[in-house]
Amino acid sequence: MSALPQVAVIAAADLDRAIGRNNAIPWHIRDDMRRFRELTMGKIMLMGRRTFESLGCRCLPGRISVVLTSDLSLGERYHVRCFTSAAEALDTLTRESSGELMIIGGGKVYAELLPFASRLYFTRVLTRILDADTFFPPFEDTFTLEAETRVEAGVQNDFPCLFQDYVRKGDC
Repeated sequence: MSALPQVAVIAAADLDRAIGRNNAIPWHIRDDMRRFRELTMGKIMLMGRRTFESLGCRCLPGRISVVLTSDLSLGERYHVRCFTSAAEALDTLTRESSGELMIIGGGKVYAELLPFASRLYFTRVLTRILDADTFFPPFEDTFTLEAETRVEAGVQNDFPCLFQDYVRKGDC
């Protein structure tokens, strides 16, 4: 019998926990995109419909995309697996896989599924996006910082950031 999969959240947010503006990420940080690719490669990624749309309604290479949506025809149109319920998706995907299940957004999906995550891969972007419209939920009371790496701004990084790895309190 295989071990139960670990549920992990991966997100990037500014100092006010802003994660989006007009259905887009409000910064370009190449090192964060590379980290996202490395952490999600070969894994199942669970996301909301708007996050899937922000990816151009396409599956990222080397990963399995699963979408939470009320429109199940999206699955047929774009060849992705869809669920209408976060609870059903989580239950089904954790039973079917022994690997790490990655929750990749957006705001509503993070808020609903963060309580089930044992790990949080967080990029804290060291800026404030004043016109942001989507935010990451508070998590500091339930997760403990395990590791942190600073990344400086530069030609390919709009802002400096911190790569932070958290574990749920009580799991470390």
